[in-house]
Amino acid sequence: MVVNFRQKGPIGIVTIDNPPVNALSQAVRAGLLDAFKQTEALETIEAVLLICAGRTFIAGADISEFGKPLEAPHLSDLINEIEKASKPWIAVLHGNVLGGGLEVALGCHYRIAHSTTKLGLPEVTLGLIPGAGGTVRLPRLIGAVTALEMITSGKPLPARKALDIGLIDKLSTENIEEVAFEFVFDCILKPLPKPIIDRNLSKTVDKNEWASKVENVLKNLPGQNAPLAAVRSIENNLFLTPLAALAIEKKIFLEQMTDLQSKALQYIFFAERSSGQLSELKGIKPRPLNQIGIVGFDELSSEIAAACLISGLYLMIIEPDKKEETHARKIIAAKLFAAKEDNFMTDSEINIILDRLKFGKNYGELFNMDFVIDAVCETSNLKHEIISILEEVIRPDAIIARLTPKVDFNIFPEQIKDPSRLIIFNFLSLCHNIKLLELIITTSASPDVLATGFSFGKKIQKITVPVLFEGGPIGTKIISGCLSECYNMIGSGTLPWEIDKALRSFGFSIGIFEMEDFLGLDRFDMTKECQNVKKSLLFHPLELARVLCANGRLGRKSGKGWYDYSSGNAQPDKFVEELILEGLGLDPKNRKVMLDEEIISQALISMKATGLKLLSQGSAKRASDIDVVMVNGYGFPRYRGGPMFFENHFVPQC
Repeated sequence: MVVNFRQKGPIGIVTIDNPPVNALSQAVRAGLLDAFKQTEALETIEAVLLICAGRTFIAGADISEFGKPLEAPHLSDLINEIEKASKPWIAVLHGNVLGGGLEVALGCHYRIAHSTTKLGLPEVTLGLIPGAGGTVRLPRLIGAVTALEMITSGKPLPARKALDIGLIDKLSTENIEEVAFEFVFDCILKPLPKPIIDRNLSKTVDKNEWASKVENVLKNLPGQNAPLAAVRSIENNLFLTPLAALAIEKKIFLEQMTDLQSKALQYIFFAERSSGQLSELKGIKPRPLNQIGIVGFDELSSEIAAACLISGLYLMIIEPDKKEETHARKIIAAKLFAAKEDNFMTDSEINIILDRLKFGKNYGELFNMDFVIDAVCETSNLKHEIISILEEVIRPDAIIARLTPKVDFNIFPEQIKDPSRLIIFNFLSLCHNIKLLELIITTSASPDVLATGFSFGKKIQKITVPVLFEGGPIGTKIISGCLSECYNMIGSGTLPWEIDKALRSFGFSIGIFEMEDFLGLDRFDMTKECQNVKKSLLFHPLELARVLCANGRLGRKSGKGWYDYSSGNAQPDKFVEELILEGLGLDPKNRKVMLDEEIISQALISMKATGLKLLSQGSAKRASDIDVVMVNGYGFPRYRGGPMFFENHFVPQC
């Protein structure tokens, strides 16, 4: 049974046991309703503890029920019953209390949580709104403005913050079930609290403050339907009765279920979950991953180091120079402190995490590592020797991971004694919280080594996508194809910032020329990126890129590239505009300016065309993998699903 009931003295104990995350399946809902009826029927029960077995409280809906008609009992009806109970229900929270799980907790009379608990309503990340009373009860408990921020962001809160805003009643660092038994007897002695649904808003809402908050939400989430729907539903609490607000919440929820953005968000959610699942690796057990070694230290390897430490791994970096060691330690510590809010870490916890970071003076100190990452700079002479050096000093069962696919180990296996233990990653670093990791599939790597590569990505909280070695990284190919098309647009007289503006209006987090500046215009030979540019143009944009580099305009790092960054932000540059227009022989007043819709259409068509080519070549396993790469690595708007999904679902088919 997924829901069990037992009695201990005057206390009823209802336990949900539906691993792995105690999702609210139909069986769980039915079991909870039966348990509720039992507790109401037994006069010897004076209070009820609702607990969950395993590693978490209810972590949300059962994803296997997505897209299917919901069977009774419906969650909203179940919560209404619990809320009307004649004896207090205490939700005992641990792990991740998300979505419907938090809505169930809101239906209880009290909520106590372990200090490591996270609580949230992430429905907007799937294009939905809370549909079981979340937008009605939460404002009555913590205030409409705070509820607005929590629901429209979809981000969970740490338990300490939840206590501060009144979302939970008690916090403990001890065994939460033992604390609950002490807490419940205090509850029995008190009058039964008024159900949240019957309470007034916990704080008076200032109209100007509310309008300002709503404006900020819509400004920060432009073009997204779910946050706007959530605003509408929460706003109803300001002037409607609770029952009327619940009815409208349900109506809005059902509308969002059929929204195309919701379908796109749910599609990418499932695509991310399946990206690391390869049929050829089914049943293959990954090797142990506890101790990680890194050779070579730079910005990218510092991000990997921080991710490893946050994930509980032990780390050793080889750095013989004491000054460089001190510098590296400071950089990693800074990254950990910068990430503490997203990872719910305290300063003291970060200091404990840093105790797992060690530095070594020579390669022999890597012997006990399970997984050694070659992060040596491409231009270093050591790059050509490091694999051979590592093979001599690490354990025979240890895995070597390389961060670049530039050397073809399928063609030159003699460079490695045991190519079966080598894996290659394309680890992007466009921003501090990027989630993408591409795992290059070589013909020589053994199945358990590849399985360990996916396991490593999961441990450091990355979405790992498989890529065939010969095809190269998926995102680079897609962006190269799009960039070629954008160069053609420049060749027709459209300026880089006009292209970027159109892409941003579509929802891209960064324009393609801003991205080029961020990565650096000198990072590699740009000829390949421009191989599809029309040869008939009077002016070849490739020459412009070379002129920019020749003038020291290398992108953000030099302060100028396609844009001028002297003010701190990307600003259109007269120098670049004049180069383009003079090269084309155009009068600035007479050039043809492309409409945003035309720019977006051409860019997306080029992305899909490149994606189809990668699929036909076998470089990408699935169209959904391409979408996962573009959404998580290259700024494609998540709520549009990715270039392959978008062109098949959003664009009208002729």
